[in-house]
Amino acid sequence: MNRNLLAGAAAIALALGAGTANAQAKFDLKIGGDAFFQAGFVDQDRDTNRRSTEFNNRFRLNIVASAKADNGLEYGARLRLRNNTNDRVTEADRGYMFLNGSFGHVRLGVSNSYSDDMGAVFRPIDYSFLGFWDEPVNWASTGNGTGITTRLADLTLTDNSRGTKVFYASPRFSGFQVGGSFTPQPSSNFTDIDRVKNTTAGYQDIWELGLNYAETFSGVGVKAGVGYTGGRNELSTVEGLSALQAGLSIDYAGFTLGGGYINKYDSGLTKASARKSNFQVWNVGAQYVTGPITVGVGYTHGSEEGSQAIAGKDKQDYYSIGANYKVAPGLVVGAEYAYVKFDDETNLAANDDKANVFIVRSWLSF
Repeated sequence: MNRNLLAGAAAIALALGAGTANAQAKFDLKIGGDAFFQAGFVDQDRDTNRRSTEFNNRFRLNIVASAKADNGLEYGARLRLRNNTNDRVTEADRGYMFLNGSFGHVRLGVSNSYSDDMGAVFRPIDYSFLGFWDEPVNWASTGNGTGITTRLADLTLTDNSRGTKVFYASPRFSGFQVGGSFTPQPSSNFTDIDRVKNTTAGYQDIWELGLNYAETFSGVGVKAGVGYTGGRNELSTVEGLSALQAGLSIDYAGFTLGGGYINKYDSGLTKASARKSNFQVWNVGAQYVTGPITVGVGYTHGSEEGSQAIAGKDKQDYYSIGANYKVAPGLVVGAEYAYVKFDDETNLAANDDKANVFIVRSWLSF
């Protein structure tokens, strides 16, 4: 029913736009993007054959073509290119058509889900940058085969983040907005056609519904969001996708306090096993913005079933403090310190790990 609703919304939007659209409309072409450079230092317990220092960088380019019809319909397409791999390959991780009107916002193509893009509310992260809320965890875990190997600090659900999908977000009424998406195959995108039933692993036919609220009362801003995501697993012995996401934040006079919660329940676990520890993440944080300066602190705790053959669950704690300074419009420099602690479900000290991560960074948005 949910997939029919979303598909129907897209069809209605297309029909509304097709009636009196001006076929000779002039398209505006906008190009923007962002780039960052980071220098990091990691002091870690279990870092055999690992260096303490490293640099990394990323560049993304947004290309948006849009036009406006005589009936007020705004329509167009967006493509995002990025160099996000270590082999210098440039790829596209966004590419979709869009429509904006009194009916809301529709996307058709490779896009993030509603909660990831519009509906999710979690701890404030502006003192970090570009949505890299768990970047220090990446520095502690990437390429490390002896200690921290998992990321349990994600603040939003990403199970259908880059598949070809139908996406809808309603207009905002009295502060409220509803939205959702449907993704047949989350690993299939752009011109790929994948009709194979995945009977080994992974989710298919992923749907999402979310509700978002944003309003200001006498200078106090309130944001809240809740969403649910479901999906099938073709492997009959494995649980399908079932996930809840919720969050709340309040801001006043430059201060913001907020937090969020995710629970994936038994998603992806073997049905017959008596050991099923839910994937859960909760986070809380605060930040303050004054002029060009932003400072903030955050804490995120995550846990998941490490192995269903062993009782217990893996746990990860992530503490961070950071600041940034706006040098000029679009140009920001900053620094962040984080402490990451990983507890293996075996409760053996030899399998646990902890790391101190310090990152200095600069980024450009244009």
